[in-house]
Amino acid sequence: MNNPDSDFGGSTSSREGQVISMAARGLTDKEISVRLGISHDTVSTYWRRILSRYHASSRTEVIAIVVRSEADLAIATMADEVRTLREQVEAQKHFMAEFTQREDLAEPGHLFLDNLGRVISFNSSFRAVFNFNRALSEGDAIANRLDEMVSEFTDPETAKSHLSKMLIGGQRLPQLDVETKSGERFIIERKATPTREWVGEIWTISPVSGGNAKVPGFQDLRITAEVAPMFIEAPDVTAANIAVNEALEWIGKHFGADRAYVFFADPGGNAVTNTHEWCQPGISSERENLVSVPMSSINWWMNEILSKGLVYVADVQNLPADASDVRKMLNDQGIRSLVSAGLWQNREAREGFIGFIGMDSVRTNSTWDGYSIRLLTHFACLVEALSKRVSLH
Repeated sequence: MNNPDSDFGGSTSSREGQVISMAARGLTDKEISVRLGISHDTVSTYWRRILSRYHASSRTEVIAIVVRSEADLAIATMADEVRTLREQVEAQKHFMAEFTQREDLAEPGHLFLDNLGRVISFNSSFRAVFNFNRALSEGDAIANRLDEMVSEFTDPETAKSHLSKMLIGGQRLPQLDVETKSGERFIIERKATPTREWVGEIWTISPVSGGNAKVPGFQDLRITAEVAPMFIEAPDVTAANIAVNEALEWIGKHFGADRAYVFFADPGGNAVTNTHEWCQPGISSERENLVSVPMSSINWWMNEILSKGLVYVADVQNLPADASDVRKMLNDQGIRSLVSAGLWQNREAREGFIGFIGMDSVRTNSTWDGYSIRLLTHFACLVEALSKRVSLH
């Protein structure tokens, strides 16, 4: 609750602000002197100072000036908040688009719901599992579509009861293991995502094969669901840098890498700097050694990134002869294998190079399959989207 005697008018002293505030509420000078515990003459002195400060001829004129100033400030603040909200909505849309458009990243279907249980987005893998009588659309209340969702399951009542509890939220529920009438099995799981911009949840549905073994990629989707909301939520540079560092830790641990990192191009566009890094315990940090590295000193690397969007080295010692400068730099860091994906202002056209994200293997030689590389590329998309909202350099 606002204090009725709080200051009014940011350009005045604290006591003068209180005098203006009380006058604006209709108090007389005598009432103001009693309320503030000062003499009537002192109140008059304050008014002389206030009139002089605002170049006004009367109390009424002062109050009008101050009210107008406060209103202008409130409008400006509101405009800033609206602009920030629009940016956050655009970030959320970008995140949704990355999930729904890049369906090759994971087999599980996924459904995004808002905090009222209404559909925000879903992918074709999710739609294919369920036999909807009417096409599922953005804004649909999923509670009204549960009967259709479970109609092809062998135990529809149990499935509907579990999904209804998922919608209630606020409780941790086990995965729902369902079987369709055609003999297929799926795992349905709920992932809540409370953030500043999006209070809702993700439902994932993953096919099961060989008993309870999940297909490759389900855990990767869970990791993406953990990390992506941090990128959406980040309101400022500090939070954004924390999000990137935590994402690198997720990536490094999940893929068994020894280091995970992000490099951004310097403002001049002629060098790159290691801005973010995560290392396994016992692995030395190289971040301080990789500041403003001239692109001309890593020509082979830059050519790979710019032409293919990716650098993949299974064994540093097998690099081609024209990569001798890169081989030496990697050997100096003890790197044996690595994979790195480019960062772009325009990914589809691969234009506007801004840096790269990647991971190293130091202790042993490592290989990463195409699925892992595509998932790393997905994280690159998240970093690109975040860098458009907040400076990460």
